[in-house]
Amino acid sequence: MSNELKQRLSNLVRAEKLTLSGEIIIQKKAVELVTLQDVYDAGVKDDVAKLKRLCPALKIGFFAGVCDVTVKFFVYRKSFYPQNFYENMQDLLADALRKLEEANLYNVRLNVLGSIDGPSLSERFRYMNKHDAVYHKITDTSKRFDPFKNLRRMICNQLDRQ
Repeated sequence: MSNELKQRLSNLVRAEKLTLSGEIIIQKKAVELVTLQDVYDAGVKDDVAKLKRLCPALKIGFFAGVCDVTVKFFVYRKSFYPQNFYENMQDLLADALRKLEEANLYNVRLNVLGSIDGPSLSERFRYMNKHDAVYHKITDTSKRFDPFKNLRRMICNQLDRQ
């Protein structure tokens, strides 16, 4: 069985749904115009590509404002398997912000809200930054009864062994 097919089957069995909406706002420290090319030169496009690999369903857009560039991303209720999702997302966002902060030219604000909804557990989370440090917080957790929990676990264990 191919890895891609196993991954898709595993995602369906686990039935985890990701919803995510966020933005990274990039401004120069002095009141100057920031262009998309400035942001691309700082390496943000590479970091956004890494985010896309973490969550392939993520829709990403770059928008140039008057004195800022905003990177917006969004996904709504897409199936995925969140293996170390919080830590991986935090590391990728921190890498992107670190590159911008090291240039010492930009003020960067990060605001990401999302949820992971599974058959037995639902979590709401948020990512924020202070300079180049990125923090995540699970803001709400709710449990539900899942009569097929053991069956899902058994199928997933079999898929992982292959």
